[in-house]
Amino acid sequence: MSDIRKYFNAPGGASKKNAKKTPKTDNNDQSENVPEEPRVNPGKSKPSKRAKEDDSHTEAPKKKQPKTTPSASEPKEIPEGAENCLFGKTFVFTGDLETLSREDSQDLVKRYGGKVTATPSSRTTYVVVGDNPGPKKLEKIKQHNIPTLNEDELLDLIKNAPAQSAEQPKSAKGKSRASDAMEISDPIPTTSGSSSTTLLSQLWSDKYKPKSLKELCGNKSAVENLQKWLKTWESNLKSGFDFKSKYPAALVSGPPGIGKTTAAHLISKLEGYDVKEFNASDTRSKKALQMAVKTATQNTSIMGFFQSETEKAKKMGRTLIIMDEVDGMSAGDRGGVTELVQLIKKTQVPIICICNEKGKKLQSLANVCNEIRFQKPRVEQVRSRIMTITSRENLKFSQVNIVDEIITGANADIRQILNRLSSWKLANNSINYDEGKAINKASEKNVVLDPFDIITRLFGTSIWNNRAGNLNDKLELYFHESDIVPLMIQENYLKIKPHILSNTIERDDVNPKELEKFSILDAISKAAASISDGDICDSMIHGSQPQWTLMPVHGMFSCVIPTYHVHGSNTSGARYAFPSFLGQTSKTNKYKRILREVQIHMRLKISGDKNEIRQSYLPALFTALSQPLIEKGSKGIPEVIELMDQYYLSKDDWDAIMELSFGGDKILKDINKSVKAAFTKKYNSSSHPIHFLKVPSGKSSKTASADAVPDFEDAIEVEEVAEEDEGVVSDD
Repeated sequence: MSDIRKYFNAPGGASKKNAKKTPKTDNNDQSENVPEEPRVNPGKSKPSKRAKEDDSHTEAPKKKQPKTTPSASEPKEIPEGAENCLFGKTFVFTGDLETLSREDSQDLVKRYGGKVTATPSSRTTYVVVGDNPGPKKLEKIKQHNIPTLNEDELLDLIKNAPAQSAEQPKSAKGKSRASDAMEISDPIPTTSGSSSTTLLSQLWSDKYKPKSLKELCGNKSAVENLQKWLKTWESNLKSGFDFKSKYPAALVSGPPGIGKTTAAHLISKLEGYDVKEFNASDTRSKKALQMAVKTATQNTSIMGFFQSETEKAKKMGRTLIIMDEVDGMSAGDRGGVTELVQLIKKTQVPIICICNEKGKKLQSLANVCNEIRFQKPRVEQVRSRIMTITSRENLKFSQVNIVDEIITGANADIRQILNRLSSWKLANNSINYDEGKAINKASEKNVVLDPFDIITRLFGTSIWNNRAGNLNDKLELYFHESDIVPLMIQENYLKIKPHILSNTIERDDVNPKELEKFSILDAISKAAASISDGDICDSMIHGSQPQWTLMPVHGMFSCVIPTYHVHGSNTSGARYAFPSFLGQTSKTNKYKRILREVQIHMRLKISGDKNEIRQSYLPALFTALSQPLIEKGSKGIPEVIELMDQYYLSKDDWDAIMELSFGGDKILKDINKSVKAAFTKKYNSSSHPIHFLKVPSGKSSKTASADAVPDFEDAIEVEEVAEEDEGVVSDD
């Protein structure tokens, strides 16, 4: 099996020879495999032509040598810096640092108030450079003349930088698009102790629920489109809905917790509609939906009985129905989606349907609705609103980037963010950076990825170029779908053009293009060998004595190592294919079942097993059962039926023999359709021998059960009485 130690970023994963080659600032001490330190002179690093196309590689050495992970040195002591000592500074990371991972180094900067961005710019304060930095970033460093740091200098900066005060930005200064989110309506004023208690116990998500459209975070264009649709609804009703530009319903989709339902309520109230809201998680079936809509549109208050018909019709026309979580309906809910579509086609009131994701099961609903997509708001849009709310609740942040960390961890779900912070406020009045990460960790959601998303990540270059990702992160993808993912990798790995590093293919004595072809073949060969090793592990896992402890090893050999060698670009351009192995296996099992049924039917006439029937009998039967119908037409039907009766074959067996034989599809096309119909009719109208017949007993089961059960005790008593009589006779 392949040696997997080289895939670990651990001291045991690299050889002792490589472990001693730690990068230094002195150029004379550098090995051939370590590029020149860009901090000293970024202009000396001359990326190759191929390396310029990728932001994660440097100038390739002339000697052919595969790229390895940075050598593991002894861990360095992380200094304890002053509070917010990096506040106001922006950092960019490139390359592999000596001991710190990308994620740990970025967290270290954020912990002390610094800001981390992906690309260097004129606003960047420092660029932290490690081994194998990206050539594009080196060009940006030279272009903007940005100071660079290595790992030791970054730690020294944290150790010696003075403390700074991190003031939260004020909404008065903000003139960006995020400024609107700072406007929050005051909570309901309290005048008594009881109302004050109610306000304090109220959830933040309800307490600070937007009261106007200005308080919504982001999605201004989507809100405007929804409001425009509702304004023109009545005029479109009079002119008629064409389901092209005029729709009787709207389908609002987007991630959870970003204000879709709130926006629908605010717009409906603003346009003067009386909202009737239903949750599709409860109103799922056809009958429940009919009753709910009938109740919502036909209920009348006491005052309604004294109104004129015109007033009633006018009030009826201002009713709006909101169907929330319609993706909770499915085809198995007794026609819930179908009934909703029929309701929309004949509705006399506006209907707003809300869902998180518009999948295939909602395609029929999307065809009759005006689709409006809500996007996840930007971090700065949510930040201003969250900081204003926490300011009113006296919850303080030690630095501003804590809010960004919490927003990113919750995927900009405002409702979830407020629930997390309100729970934290019950026992604390402040949050530092580590506590913010702990809140995200405790509340993170376990997301189950789709198999197509998993192999897209594994075959992509980002997961391998990202220094923050470790081996466990890649192996974790295998455990999402441990049965399907290895098969999908085996199905699609030949469609990938491997991303061959420039330092593995450049040599002076060989044409680079030719060497690249051989390198690609070598990568594919290594991937195939690893997949074979994974099959051995799989046979041991699912063998007669299952060894489930080998699953991590199976994941390494079947998923991680193959994609490590062949990750790159999809040459087909199409979506990754589902494993054909599953379809072929299902087809094989079907043929085996059909062959077994034919063998059971024919066993009264022949003595061969399934293999002999498949190899000897089926080819002969295929010709004998099809040629008379082709050559003689309807006149050949009796001959075919007589042969079938001799071998106890049914009409289903005839179809099975045609399907199992080579060229069966072509022969079936050669048989006239009228002959097929006459053959089926003739066979069904006549009687045929069957391969077995259960002979019933003389009495039916009901008659047998009705008969009295013999009483053996009485029989014994009769024998005893007979013996006594004999004794009496002998005495006489």
